Amino acid sequence: MKLPIKISLGVSIISIVFMLLLFNNIHNQLIQAKKEYIVEKSIEDLEDLKKHIDLIINKAKNTLTTITITDISAQDTITKQKFRFELYMKDISEIRELKYISLEGDQLLSVSNKTIIENIDKKSYLNENSFITSLKDKVYISDIYFTKNDNEMMIDIAQGVTDITTQKISAVIIAKISMASIQDIISDKLIDFDGIALLNQKTDKFLYKSSHAKDISNNDFFSLTSTINTISKDEHSHLLVSSEYNNLQLKLKLFLLTKESSLFYEIENTINKNLQLLALIILFSTIITYLLISNTLKPIEKLIKDVKTRSSKIDNKFDTNTKSSLDEVDEMKYYFDIFIKLIEHDKERLKNFNSTLQEKVDQEIQKNQEKEKLIARQSKLAALGEMMDAIAHQWKQPLSIIGINIQNLNMRVMLNEDITPQIIQETSDETQKQILHLVSTIDEFREFFRPNQELSTINIKSMISSTLELMDNELMKNNIKYEIIGNDKAEISCIKNEFKHVFINLINNSKDAFIENGIQNRKMIFNILKENDKTVIKIYDNAGGIPEKYINNIFISNFTTKKDGEGTGIGLYLTKQIIEKLDATIEVANVNNGVCFTIKL
Repeated sequence: MKLPIKISLGVSIISIVFMLLLFNNIHNQLIQAKKEYIVEKSIEDLEDLKKHIDLIINKAKNTLTTITITDISAQDTITKQKFRFELYMKDISEIRELKYISLEGDQLLSVSNKTIIENIDKKSYLNENSFITSLKDKVYISDIYFTKNDNEMMIDIAQGVTDITTQKISAVIIAKISMASIQDIISDKLIDFDGIALLNQKTDKFLYKSSHAKDISNNDFFSLTSTINTISKDEHSHLLVSSEYNNLQLKLKLFLLTKESSLFYEIENTINKNLQLLALIILFSTIITYLLISNTLKPIEKLIKDVKTRSSKIDNKFDTNTKSSLDEVDEMKYYFDIFIKLIEHDKERLKNFNSTLQEKVDQEIQKNQEKEKLIARQSKLAALGEMMDAIAHQWKQPLSIIGINIQNLNMRVMLNEDITPQIIQETSDETQKQILHLVSTIDEFREFFRPNQELSTINIKSMISSTLELMDNELMKNNIKYEIIGNDKAEISCIKNEFKHVFINLINNSKDAFIENGIQNRKMIFNILKENDKTVIKIYDNAGGIPEKYINNIFISNFTTKKDGEGTGIGLYLTKQIIEKLDATIEVANVNNGVCFTIKL
């Protein structure tokens, strides 16, 4: 048998066993859930039945109480009493008959929904429980009984009549109350349940049993000791739920009966249908498993073929006799053992390679560091050229003023004009002022190019102002106005000259954009502010912004948007490197026909 078929059948058998166990577990859980539901519904329905019995009895009791406390005396005429009885029977539909019994136990009046009888019934009520209990000023409730003619469920309620003049019981009223509505409720319950039974607990006799309940012997009912039980009858098991009802002399036990087989039928029918579907699924999964395993084994077969080719590196000779005596699984194991040996061989080679890899990595890191130093040096040399040009422009005006002062003195000498001490002093002061300006300018540039690598705490606004002084001539020449706003006291710990280089790069970037885009009203804004715990510097210009297709690349080394020969692609790359050395970030976005660089420190 081929290996894929073996595996497919194995998977199918495991699937069948697993699914059968799963279905059995689901079946048991469903049966338990259904049983719990039936018990819960039975309890609810029994409570509902008890409430209806209470409702009818309490309604009748309240009616009798109202009758007995009404203005009735021994001198009232039978006609007057009859009139009252008729009125109450019209209002209370459950009252089938009202009897008025004298203290001697004689019936003086009987009013029913069919007839009105006076002094006809010769029966004496002296020994009746209803009469005796009512004379003790108590309410009497009889057991439930059924009428002979139409099998209507009935109950008797009796109560004494108190004479309003003597305040003593002068008569007894007995009411026959219909429980037909309870019979209707019982009929409705039989739609959901197999049987209902009512037991008189005082006599241990059943007042009522439905058809299925009749199949259960009284001994089975009486042997139950709990509210919920399971009893057996023939081949059936029955779920029996009971509840007790007590109201004065009326003591009942109510039962609801359900065949457990009726619980199982619907569930088992559903499971049988699902088992048929499961069989199809397993068949389909077996075919799919076979196809998948066959496809999976193809690369394994290729791997074994490669192992054969490479096995000579470990074993000089392949043992074909051993291989022919192995079955499919052992053959695969045999080749995988060889494959593991090949892996160990490659691991050894990889270990040797890794031993030299670190050296190569260190060499590449050193090359990259040298490359970055070269880029920084090139950037600084480029800046140096620009600064030398700036120094030449910065010195041009002071030197011109000094030259003019010297020419003025020479002209006065040639014209034999008097050179007063005041003239000499003014010329000297003006010359000294220009010389100090020259010295200040050269000191500022020398400070910028001094190779100082120490961190120091510097006021950000002062550093921006100092950088703008270096660039002042270039900014004036290109008609670029600038403004510093925001937090005057914000400080940063950095290498001063490096951070100045950041501002120079950004200013030069904006200057080039102004010229390239032909902007007329040129302006830059440096905004220093605090956001949460960070110091933020925003540098705005209105130079037209950066094309969206380039904006994500401007910090990449050697990337430039300028024409060939006009840009190096170093400035913004170097700016980002300086910022990130301080664990800070720089971002760029187009805003209001310009660009905004945001530095978060």
